[in-house]
Amino acid sequence: MSRWLVLIIYNLFLIVLVIPALVFLWITDGKFRQSLPVRFRLFRDLKALRAKVKSGEKLIWIHSASMGEFEQARPLITELRSRNSSLKILATFMSPSGYEARKNYPDADLVQYIPLDTPWMVTAFYVALRPDVGIIIRYEFWPNLILLAKSFNIPLFMINGSLKPNAPYGKIWARWFFHPIFLSYQKILTVSEIHTTRYKAIVPLHPFIKTMGDTRFDQVIKRSKDSDELVTQLTDPSRLTIVIGSSWEDDEKRIFPAFLKLKSTHPELRLIIVPHEIHNEAFAGIQSVFSGLKVSKFSEWAGEPFDVLWVNAMGKLIKIYQACSAAYVGGGFGAGIHNILEPAVYGIPVAHGPKYFRSPEAMDMQAENITTVIQSEADAEIWLNSVVLDEKNRIKTGKLTRDFVFRYEGVTAKIVTLVGG
Repeated sequence: MSRWLVLIIYNLFLIVLVIPALVFLWITDGKFRQSLPVRFRLFRDLKALRAKVKSGEKLIWIHSASMGEFEQARPLITELRSRNSSLKILATFMSPSGYEARKNYPDADLVQYIPLDTPWMVTAFYVALRPDVGIIIRYEFWPNLILLAKSFNIPLFMINGSLKPNAPYGKIWARWFFHPIFLSYQKILTVSEIHTTRYKAIVPLHPFIKTMGDTRFDQVIKRSKDSDELVTQLTDPSRLTIVIGSSWEDDEKRIFPAFLKLKSTHPELRLIIVPHEIHNEAFAGIQSVFSGLKVSKFSEWAGEPFDVLWVNAMGKLIKIYQACSAAYVGGGFGAGIHNILEPAVYGIPVAHGPKYFRSPEAMDMQAENITTVIQSEADAEIWLNSVVLDEKNRIKTGKLTRDFVFRYEGVTAKIVTLVGG
């Protein structure tokens, strides 16, 4: 189906729904209400940015739906800046949480919201901005935003493209709608061969779909090369250290009993717990669960030996991963697992819960049998026994994990070259 027919059908529904939807958001969503003053000055800000672009200079627009996507945009922005200091960059968000967290991002000339996806707002957006290139991070499905770019001769690129398995985009009943959207991208650069295959199944006639990797890999690799005193303090070759990163109660229910069971016969084991949300009153519960062991609180820890360390400080996790023998990444019994690349870059075995489908790298690592999915206490015990305590398997699995991350080293520079930054 043509892009114009998709736009006509979509906008007929939109006209009926947009006002009730906005009223609903106004009533129910405090973050949306908070974002309105910034959204109302969008076109004033765009015109001011456009006025700063001198003859011969480029203006690049980079869109991230939310914070997760922006983490993928950051290394791209850094690489673009390093190549062209006169470049002007607009970073846009859909979500208020993403905007609020990065509204003062120093490497962007302007941080704003994308317009509401109505034909008149999107048209005004492109008329005011006139970017040389538009880059969408990971995915975006707003038809007016994507389909109208072609009418303004704005080349759109999707980077870090990924699709969930069995997603609706390729279904017969939905293909007519998404097919023109995907075709509107000049290039689709995916995170792995798995996702390239999925895109090609939906748009087999697309002229350019290519596996490039995830820009976050470069960022994680760069950060992994930094060390500090905390890493030195925590590193103990005589101990096998397991970390539960960004843990929730459902994660701890699986790992704690398995750790305790094996600790009695393997005194070299020790556990570091980094909760996703810090509540200092929770430490008493940790002491109770691990009674009989040496349990320390990070804020009071002075480097002495421990069996269990409970970390009540933010921003320490990536350094803690560096000093550990294996990692369990939390969140897999809730909305989805947290950042799996941060431990993987250090070449240690990684496990997580069953809800990992929002993480393309976790899906790819699972497809290659690199990570371990833990659903029960019994699964946790098997992982600790067969992977962590078995030195040969621990080293082998750690190497596979690290190799997976470094497979895509340098991807950001390659992407910038392809999009003409």
